[in-house]
Amino acid sequence: MTNAQKKTTEIYKPILEDLQEVETTLLESADSSYMKPFLKYATKIPGKRIRPILTLLSSKFNKTKPENPILMATAVELLHLATLIHDDTVDKSNFRRGIKTPNNIWGNQIAVLLGDYIFAKSATYVCKTKNVRAIQKFSETIMDLSSGQLAEYLLSFKPNLQINEYNERIYQKTASLFETSCETGAILSGIQENSIKALSKYGYHIGMAFQLSDDLLDFTGNQEDTGKPVLNDLKQGTITLPIIYFQQKSPDNKTLEHFFQTKNAKDVKAINTIIMNSGVINECYKVVQQHIDKALIAIKNLPDNKSKTALEFIAKNILNRKS
Repeated sequence: MTNAQKKTTEIYKPILEDLQEVETTLLESADSSYMKPFLKYATKIPGKRIRPILTLLSSKFNKTKPENPILMATAVELLHLATLIHDDTVDKSNFRRGIKTPNNIWGNQIAVLLGDYIFAKSATYVCKTKNVRAIQKFSETIMDLSSGQLAEYLLSFKPNLQINEYNERIYQKTASLFETSCETGAILSGIQENSIKALSKYGYHIGMAFQLSDDLLDFTGNQEDTGKPVLNDLKQGTITLPIIYFQQKSPDNKTLEHFFQTKNAKDVKAINTIIMNSGVINECYKVVQQHIDKALIAIKNLPDNKSKTALEFIAKNILNRKS
């Protein structure tokens, strides 16, 4: 184990037992024998489990039994997993983090049905908490995730996307589930309303920073680290902040406009070069840092404990992520 891995393990020490319980519950999610091999494969696709980690950490600011936060943590991870399966199917992706996607192995029909099953299963865990507020928030998030993915598809290869439209899309597609992960963990712990709002706000800004950094990795990352082809978003015509900033900075440059019209993959490397040399990547990093700073401010007044230290650690390390 590297020093970095040892530090991460120590940081997450307050929730390690609960997180292991989440892993066990994920593997037990299949209700029938024929679903088990599909679900077992899907839950073993490598991931950081950041969303259930946030749920569990957010539940540790009040002394409460861990059963409901564990149920919610399982639900948010299953919901995330279902969206990945559907996204990979829509995008015709064959690999995720070096592992074959369900659609690659079993075809689109089974992949869609597997995603549907996991969506539904996630909701059953939320219902077991018997907390109406958490159930409602979770339901709203399912709608947000679907809306965000639909918006990404409908707005692909569309020039002149406005920043507010981009922000709304990445909130729906990504930040909404981060927000829900933190907010529901806090709700189920029974803490005061001002603390629930603080953790919800933290989740929102962490989610926005996470998606922004993910969009930047499409330009700055490499396939070995990210587990997916670089420039993949660009090839699919997904408009991200670097593209928006470049269009604002260089309105007379027609390279992007030509690509949006022709959808010629040969133009992608040229676009990457001009964006990397334009200075907009550094401007985007500043926006990520702004969200990180706001996340840290949101939880500033929460009681000092190991869970707060872990939440601060997550925020401060977003810009260091490579995948």
